[in-house]
Amino acid sequence: MILESGVTDRVLDASPNTVWRVRVRAENEAGASDWSKEVSITTAEGAPSAVQDLDARPSGPEAAAISWRPPAQPNGEITGYTLVYRLKSRGECGPRSAQPITRNTLAEGILLDGLLPDSTYDVHVTAHTSQAGPQSNIVTVTTNEDGELISYSFL
Repeated sequence: MILESGVTDRVLDASPNTVWRVRVRAENEAGASDWSKEVSITTAEGAPSAVQDLDARPSGPEAAAISWRPPAQPNGEITGYTLVYRLKSRGECGPRSAQPITRNTLAEGILLDGLLPDSTYDVHVTAHTSQAGPQSNIVTVTTNEDGELISYSFL
């Protein structure tokens, strides 16, 4: 790319969080300079893609184990995840419209406790770099009825 004196321009339209090795030289009527030493530059972080394989399983009457895999395209350093869940229905009482609850974590899984027995929740997760990525697909989990305990661990 050739730029006139005093002009700046976008040199390339590069992917986020990508390392580039570059050299430059100047040219004018008198000729061309030698090439500069090679330097490495890194493009700015971008928003990550959505988390993968979001899974939600009951872990007793008042808890659910939520797990996922990191985004296929992190576009930078993943600094955390935001999980949002909402009560969808309770037992045989039918649909509910509860306020969403947000939890933040650095891990790729979380145990949600303090849930209602025999209740259905919608869950989604968002990954973050310096920017938030898109919301994952929503998964649904139904807690067990009272007295039914299932253990779950993250591997």
